[in-house]
Amino acid sequence: MIAWILRLLIEGLMIIAPTETIEQRNGPSPAQTKSALPHCPVMPEREVDPDIFLDWRGRRVFFCCEPCKQKFEETPEKFAAALARYQPAERDRLASTRRYEIANDREYGGPLSENQWDHSDPISRSTSWFGKLHPVTLHLPIGALFAGALAEFLYARRKKVIYDHAARYCLWFAMISGLVTATLGWCLGGFRWNDSNWILALHRWLGTATAILLVVLVISGERMNKRGGARFAYRFLLASTTLIIFAAGFFGGAMVWGIDHLSGGDFSRVAQCARSDDLPPIESR
Repeated sequence: MIAWILRLLIEGLMIIAPTETIEQRNGPSPAQTKSALPHCPVMPEREVDPDIFLDWRGRRVFFCCEPCKQKFEETPEKFAAALARYQPAERDRLASTRRYEIANDREYGGPLSENQWDHSDPISRSTSWFGKLHPVTLHLPIGALFAGALAEFLYARRKKVIYDHAARYCLWFAMISGLVTATLGWCLGGFRWNDSNWILALHRWLGTATAILLVVLVISGERMNKRGGARFAYRFLLASTTLIIFAAGFFGGAMVWGIDHLSGGDFSRVAQCARSDDLPPIESR
């Protein structure tokens, strides 16, 4: 019985094990090498001319003819998805550096990279490393604040003390994690008052304002629970802080996906660039 099971396992591994193909052993055929030329993003049915190109957003784009090059220069965003599809060696880089491209667009005021630390000394390197934890921790205050707002809403509707306790616990957690997240955000973006990139500036100060409001919210809530009184002002502050933290999250997403990421514009384009299962086997020169 054991021998039969071992034999079955060995045969199964032999079936699913990758085998070397003729192309892998002997290399690509001449026809495959010819088809490896990138295709023009304006006229995808035509292969590019290596002598006709331009540099766009930090990369070199090739075209089949001068008229296609002129069309691309007039409306480059129109052909961005086709560019990633028919010159796919740049596809992954286009998706991974979308933040860089958006940040350097004139519409957004300037590059995000200028706000980073100088890594020439150990303190700057350590500060920059801690700043990389900002994207990891930022979800904690958002979720805790939303849960606290929901618990406070249930307490207002049902008057059960357990909801009040849950709201206080969530807001304490949101305040602590919010202070940590805001500090890490400053470590990531650099300790500066002004940013040439207005999206980064809004994200920075909305996040900082959220951390400060969370402290005020917790202090006012604890005083209210000790002294009693109406909760209208407290709930108004809670609702305002919740809206502000969502606005900070929106502009944080805009730094990665673009200002219209909720409408699907830039996000769908990057998602299309990131897919590789439906792309032809074409490599860029």
